[in-house]
Amino acid sequence: MYKYKVELKRIIDADTMDVIIDVGFDIKLQKTIRIRNYDAPETWRPKNENELKHGESATRYAKKLLEGNNIVVKTYKEGIYNRYIADIILDNGEDYASHMIGKGFKKQESEYYLDV
Repeated sequence: MYKYKVELKRIIDADTMDVIIDVGFDIKLQKTIRIRNYDAPETWRPKNENELKHGESATRYAKKLLEGNNIVVKTYKEGIYNRYIADIILDNGEDYASHMIGKGFKKQESEYYLDV
């Protein structure tokens, strides 16, 4: 596990982001990270309109929460699709995944089977 300061380049959705990682010694890498222990509602290939709206809402909230702030990530390993598995630590020390889940921005499979 490694801890780095990152610059947020793009929030793909609430659990996947493009970042520039400062690894020290004037070396920076652009990578896509996937948030560990967090599965956001889908914005790509949602099951229905309800899931899409929930996913878009989660992404908007993530942008409001993260853009323009100092971001620190703990990386664990490279996962599927060459994305690094990571935790985000918010400015106040709180875990991003726990914060998002606490706000209700998590995938809730059962409710998405019903079109509302």
